[in-house]
Amino acid sequence: MGYSDTMVPIGEMIHYSRGGGWGEEDPFEGAVRVAVVRGADFPSIEKGGYGGLPIRFEKQSKVESVALREGDIVLENSGGTGTRPTGRTILVTRRLLDAYDCPVIPASFCRLIRFGESVDGAFAYYWLQEMYKAGRTWGYQNRSTGLSNFQYKTFAAEEKIPRLSKNKQACIADVLSAFDRKIVLNNQTNGYLAA
Repeated sequence: MGYSDTMVPIGEMIHYSRGGGWGEEDPFEGAVRVAVVRGADFPSIEKGGYGGLPIRFEKQSKVESVALREGDIVLENSGGTGTRPTGRTILVTRRLLDAYDCPVIPASFCRLIRFGESVDGAFAYYWLQEMYKAGRTWGYQNRSTGLSNFQYKTFAAEEKIPRLSKNKQACIADVLSAFDRKIVLNNQTNGYLAA
């Protein structure tokens, strides 16, 4: 059996997916205070900067359906530019969630993706990072009214991911996350030296 025989549509591995919310600036009856992850926050979060998310107020029912958990992935659903497609992702970490004293939710232009038990969230995140960097997300978007939208159903059916044991996935993710941690530390050291 070759490597290509182990590839399956990513949608088969996704357990739950839902678009985010934006809520209101001010409290209202039945509202829950939330921190909202926007696509604009992705670069900072990737570098280990977890502060600065907008604090909003969202309906309890919405929060219950999209409150982020460790290991979830937030996918940028709308936005992009002529040179930067939609489809960027971040991995939800315990450090991100612990940075706030309220639930954290994806913004309305983002989508929560939660994989099933057989998938290591960090492995899926690195797979999606590779998808984005390789330019495959260009094929999963359309442009209407000047705004690019990620075609989630097409992505779920056509993007392939390897079906590996969870142990192998975790080993791969551990190696890649070690590189990411080193990059973050190097960036912090460069910042200290520049200061």
